[in-house]
Amino acid sequence: MTCCVAGMLSFFFDVVFTTTIEFDFSTISSRIRELAFLNPELTITLTKEEQDAQVQHNEYCYAGGLVEYVAWLNNDKKPLHDPIAFRKELDGIIVDVSLQWCSDSYSDTVLGYANSIRTVDGGTHIEGLKTSLTRTINSFAKKSKIMKDKDISLSGEHVREGMTCIISVKVPNPEFEGQTKTRLGNPEVRRIVEQSVQENLTEYLELHPDVLDSILSKSLNALKAALAAKRARELVRTKSVLKSSSLPGKLADCASSNPAES
Repeated sequence: MTCCVAGMLSFFFDVVFTTTIEFDFSTISSRIRELAFLNPELTITLTKEEQDAQVQHNEYCYAGGLVEYVAWLNNDKKPLHDPIAFRKELDGIIVDVSLQWCSDSYSDTVLGYANSIRTVDGGTHIEGLKTSLTRTINSFAKKSKIMKDKDISLSGEHVREGMTCIISVKVPNPEFEGQTKTRLGNPEVRRIVEQSVQENLTEYLELHPDVLDSILSKSLNALKAALAAKRARELVRTKSVLKSSSLPGKLADCASSNPAES
């Protein structure tokens, strides 16, 4: 049971349904930190009071919103540029995105939220983001001097290598799917996200060619590494096939002087 008075939210357990009453302070604080990043206009205070124990008191307020969230996630990494951020509102749906590439990271981190709920299993907002991101970066790559072979296309995996991205959407009538309801299913969200990413990212990269070059170089290096790894795997497999098909060293092919046996 919960009650809210003057901005204070309190939790009360019903002992009929709850046998063990124990809070995990770190779990609660992590969730509240998320909410503070997602709602920069809020200041959230978390206090833990126990008998015969020191009071724990944390305050969360991130005026920078998603930009600050990305910077916090990349705190121990080497960013290639300042976080990119943009917002779009269309048909009552609000899309907020912030993203940043790091030189010393070789995987991607994409966190999605719908109405401040973490969509662990993805959804249409994540699909729209990835599709538009790959398409937009490839469009720039075709026109760039960095990509000498214009017939090569960067995959989504290559484009997102080293990228940290947060996408938060506000949807009037969200449709959550999956057994745990952690996947956003609204098809109209994908269209709006794709449009938002294409328009805003294109505008930003056109105004910041140095950032564009660093992203393209990072993506191209990811492609080269993938191709080199593929060639290495094929070489190992070829050698294994040749080795298994050859006869032992002390054995030789049989030969007969009898024409009937030839």
